[in-house]
Amino acid sequence: MTPNRFPEMPHVVWYDLSDYAPILSPFCEYLVSPTGVKYTLGDDNEKEKLNVWREDRPEVKLMAAIFDTAVIHFLNNIHPRFKGQNRDYALEKDGWVTSIKTKQHVVRHVHIPPYIREEDMGDVITVFYPYLDESIGPDNGPLEFYESKEAPEPVVVWTPKQYALVVMPPEIWHRARPFTGKRYSLATDVKVSSPLSYSS
Repeated sequence: MTPNRFPEMPHVVWYDLSDYAPILSPFCEYLVSPTGVKYTLGDDNEKEKLNVWREDRPEVKLMAAIFDTAVIHFLNNIHPRFKGQNRDYALEKDGWVTSIKTKQHVVRHVHIPPYIREEDMGDVITVFYPYLDESIGPDNGPLEFYESKEAPEPVVVWTPKQYALVVMPPEIWHRARPFTGKRYSLATDVKVSSPLSYSS
């Protein structure tokens, strides 16, 4: 699994999972279906929000296997704190869907306090894109990365692609530029537990 790099942001990558489209398509359809609404933060933030990763569904388990492979690759090869340890970690995932009605992700933010509760903070954050309509592009709904909260301009402006998985540490400033059209994403905070085993 080979990541795509951003030269300006060395600890941010994205994995193209489109080769797994036949496997991931049912998961993506599930997320953007009327049922998927229950996984969004909504206007009340996390009140009564459900975690899709806890669902005992075959499409979720298949996605989890591919997702975990990418995140562990990122930990062992790119993450500044875990790089080089070559371990097979246990991952605790807390995910939520952002949609055309979600507002939190269009504000510049990081995934550390005070933006999230300390007990919810993960070691890695990810964004997966199950569906984007043809209107999403460089000027409508790109993902922007910033060096700081005060930076006047983003250092990277990236147009998301269906089946792309962005992976980064939680302290990276980012946002989705406000958009029109249909743009769905699955954001996940990942807590990394003690390694299950060591690779040779």
